[in-house]
Amino acid sequence: MVVTGRGVVSPFGVGVPRFVEALRDCRSAVQTMGDGWNQGVRGTACRLACPAEKEIDVQSIPRKHRRSMGRGALLAQLAASEAVAEAGIGDSLLRSGRVGVAIGDTLTSPSSLEAFFHHYLVDRDVTQVAANGFFRVMGHSSAANVAVSLGASGRVLGTPAACAASVVATAISTELIRIGVQDVMICGGAEECHPTTSAIFDILGAASTHFNDRPEAAPAPFDRDRDGTVCGEGAGVLVVETEDHARARGALPLADVLGVAATCDGTQMANPAVDSMERCIRLALADAELEADAIDYVNAHATGTVQGDGAEAEVLARVFGAETPVSGLKGYIGHTLGASGVLESIAVLDMMRSDYLLPTGKLRNVAPECAGIRHVLAVERRLTRRAVKCCFGFGGINAVLILGRRTDGA
Repeated sequence: MVVTGRGVVSPFGVGVPRFVEALRDCRSAVQTMGDGWNQGVRGTACRLACPAEKEIDVQSIPRKHRRSMGRGALLAQLAASEAVAEAGIGDSLLRSGRVGVAIGDTLTSPSSLEAFFHHYLVDRDVTQVAANGFFRVMGHSSAANVAVSLGASGRVLGTPAACAASVVATAISTELIRIGVQDVMICGGAEECHPTTSAIFDILGAASTHFNDRPEAAPAPFDRDRDGTVCGEGAGVLVVETEDHARARGALPLADVLGVAATCDGTQMANPAVDSMERCIRLALADAELEADAIDYVNAHATGTVQGDGAEAEVLARVFGAETPVSGLKGYIGHTLGASGVLESIAVLDMMRSDYLLPTGKLRNVAPECAGIRHVLAVERRLTRRAVKCCFGFGGINAVLILGRRTDGA
């Protein structure tokens, strides 16, 4: 299985080039939000967020499609369009029934949900609800809107699996292609940055609250002073297909999809389960027919939460030992939730193709409970042939993607 297209909307703007350029400079997009952020809602302690740039232009999406899109679907469509263009997927293939779409998120569009239920619950007036408001809030809104806008007529799946959503979408997409149901899948995730989402992390005690006036200090994955995560916004989309199919239509592979796995803890909704996380990584390695020592780099989930980072460090030490380089990217772009897995995987692809590793953003002093792994603390020049991307989400959903370097891609 190979990747032939990539698309990104990130806190740095639209497009893969802007995304990787900012990360290569180790820039952080985390900011302290203004008074309008929580709109006077009581109890929201975190004032940090990582929204995508406000000037993002959605006019490239025809109005007839934009009307049914919430913020997340708009971001997903921009990323999908870039990925499809890079892959060279034409209209005839899109409409053939052999191209599917799988897009995941946590909440499809909190701002659309807020508007919808304000009219219903506060105003008690459904006449103010937009006729296509439902299409902005339905569970598979991003996937369906992307499919309709692109004209893709194959399988369409929403994968609302929180922080693991986009890698779950990629895993399912890979499996659909393997069994011959689809030839090509457009897969990934999107997430809107909204105060209600950040508030959920507040309620769970998982949001950063001590650095509201110091956005340069949070989130700080694996750091001894970390105090929680910061919500981000964006979309990441991959085009995935078999190598034979790509070659037959003249497309060059950008990377190999070597292995995938997705599991559930089956025990609890919020707290990390170390054994289940380890099982997911080992299943992905088995799917790729690789031993752990064949992995050159691990891109960690690394949210900056006290419990999550400690558990993940323990798992990575168990599987990969103390020598395999590990880093996470949420210190730069925040936690983009449903988009994070594929969005960060696209950064990994750039690292693999250009022979460098990014350090974990804002990691200064490794916490004792996170010390059993080899942290990347500065930009390193390094050949990476095979990399692991880990995602561990609410609901006990774990997902792991293993990517392989190509030298023959564009």
